[in-house]
Amino acid sequence: MEDERTEHKRSTSEMREAMESVASILNKHGSGTLYFGVRPSDGEVVGQDVSEKTLRDISQAFTNRIEPRVVPAIERLETEGGKAYVKVSFAGDDRPYACDGRYRIRSADEDLPVGAALLEQMMLERAAGRSPWDRRPSGRPIADVDEDTLRAYVERGVERGRIPFPYIDARDALSRLGLLCDDDILTNRMLLRLARPHVAHGRAGERRPHADTRQPSGGGHAVRHGQGCRDAHPEQHAP
Repeated sequence: MEDERTEHKRSTSEMREAMESVASILNKHGSGTLYFGVRPSDGEVVGQDVSEKTLRDISQAFTNRIEPRVVPAIERLETEGGKAYVKVSFAGDDRPYACDGRYRIRSADEDLPVGAALLEQMMLERAAGRSPWDRRPSGRPIADVDEDTLRAYVERGVERGRIPFPYIDARDALSRLGLLCDDDILTNRMLLRLARPHVAHGRAGERRPHADTRQPSGGGHAVRHGQGCRDAHPEQHAP
């Protein structure tokens, strides 16, 4: 039987409707299964001709109709009685997905239009996922790092079994922890974990903190206080 993650079509003559359901299911659940040659009302295999061209047509429908692109797993199956049918498995984490430029979302076994507010929310989530704030460059150079504090931080992580490498120098440690961008610029994540505020000088030489509203207070202090950030992948989460 059909449900929120499963769609049945009697044949590939219903390709457009099938692709609408694919986009709809992706927007609701991120993955699902589509069958051709199966009766929607009760899930019984009725069969259809399945040639190499049939499989290519299904693949091309995904390429031409679904945006962002999804690469499905397409299988030709056959019942004991010799009825051929097709199983298509698909998944994606880049929602919202559109079919022919239109956005829908699954509700039970129906594909309903996505409302403006929900569509905006999904668009913002996708943008944040592609360029998360904590991986962006902070504008703070590696020269701002207090090496003694950073070394103690790494050594503590090694002792606790959370960091799998010894401390060599600041650049090596920050790079392996995923806390360094291009041109030796620290990531925002570095500030969240180990930052302390800038210190500015007043007119009479008075030192006073410079507020950075993006940073939480507290935590360790390895930074004294751009350019694209490398797609850094830390070998292990820091403690």
